[in-house]
Amino acid sequence: MRWPASLVRRAAEPVDGASLATWRFGLGLILAVAHLRFVTEGWTERFYETPVHRFYYWLIGPVAPLPAPGMDLLHLLLAAAGVALAVSWRPRWMAALLALGTAYADAIDLTRYLNHHWLVVLLCALCAALPADGRVPRGALWLLRAQVAVVYTFAAVAKMGPDWLLDGQPLNTWLLARTDWPLLGRFFAYREAAVAMSWAGMLFDLTIVWWLSARRTRLPAFAVLLLFHGMTALLFRIGIFPWLMTVNATLFFDPSWPRRLGGHVVRWLDRLPVPTATRLPRWAIGLAALYLAIQVLLPLRAFLYPGNVLWAEEGMRFSWRVMVREKHGDVSFRVRLPDGRSVVEVPRRWLDGEQEREMASQPDLIWQLAQRVAADHRAAGHGEVAVFADAWVSLNGRPPRRMIDPETDLAQVSDTCASKPWILPGPTDRAAHLGRVAMAGGAR
Repeated sequence: MRWPASLVRRAAEPVDGASLATWRFGLGLILAVAHLRFVTEGWTERFYETPVHRFYYWLIGPVAPLPAPGMDLLHLLLAAAGVALAVSWRPRWMAALLALGTAYADAIDLTRYLNHHWLVVLLCALCAALPADGRVPRGALWLLRAQVAVVYTFAAVAKMGPDWLLDGQPLNTWLLARTDWPLLGRFFAYREAAVAMSWAGMLFDLTIVWWLSARRTRLPAFAVLLLFHGMTALLFRIGIFPWLMTVNATLFFDPSWPRRLGGHVVRWLDRLPVPTATRLPRWAIGLAALYLAIQVLLPLRAFLYPGNVLWAEEGMRFSWRVMVREKHGDVSFRVRLPDGRSVVEVPRRWLDGEQEREMASQPDLIWQLAQRVAADHRAAGHGEVAVFADAWVSLNGRPPRRMIDPETDLAQVSDTCASKPWILPGPTDRAAHLGRVAMAGGAR
């Protein structure tokens, strides 16, 4: 077949490494500021030293933090690595350090999982694997662009549901907290505003990569992207994600675009060698194809589970379901002792407030804490106890309903990748509308 060979030759063509170097500059600067802020805000003590219990990832198991002041030093080291990556000093080694350090820090407690942390690990891993000396094959840029496209595409797919498109949830809930905004705030109280913004968000995620990929629409699409991510950064507390995706958008410009700016701002790019012919070995092409296949299959695994993924959370992580659910839960545990007596345990004995909020709406975390409750009772000499969860959860403004089968002894079940029969079915009714429901009708 001709087209695979032609595609491989096209991927092997050398292109200017200026855009890749500029992308590294933005990525490194964002990560340097993020890790430095982690230390200056005192988050290392809050996240790593204070918690009594830490949640872990399936298959990885518990991961211990470094003893104080080890985590502070780690984040300072990662901040320095971000600066080094920005100025292209040993960029592949610095990117590898950032990928490994971020993955380790996140693995310590599952309740700290964020989509953009996972994206940072992937981008830094790709940066470590790709050429960094100016002789950049076109395929290197393609691979990074494909990673960005995966994020946007699956973020759009996640929004293609009735809660988001028909009821404007959870945007409706979040916008009601921003009605004090000047000029726009008065409109945030209306249902139509939430629905319109929900549709705009879905269409943006679904199409922005295509607009950025076309030369004629690239500049206006980038302007829209700046507005979109700027608004989300101001409206919602979502960390570095808007800035990260803004920097990623520059990958879709012509590879030599930074040189065209001229002047002292990009003079450091002159150090980059002139691109020469490159050759892509077959193993590199196969590895890139395998990587992309995994990135597509990971989000798709959510569709293998029955029910609503936003409720049961099965297949939720690593699937780019960004900002599509607002959940609140209340959980307590009934511990049945061997002599027939029962005692009630509350999560606050083991968790801080943020951990409890995350745990209370995620079934696998509820199971993990139930295992800890059982282990502590056994350690106290109570023998083999049974632990039952009384878990009530509200999804996207709906009334709370029971999430976990109250008759299932969570101390006796195992956590696997299979669907969990002890998770009760989620709500099937429409999401709630909060605030004013019609622009013309006023408050009701």
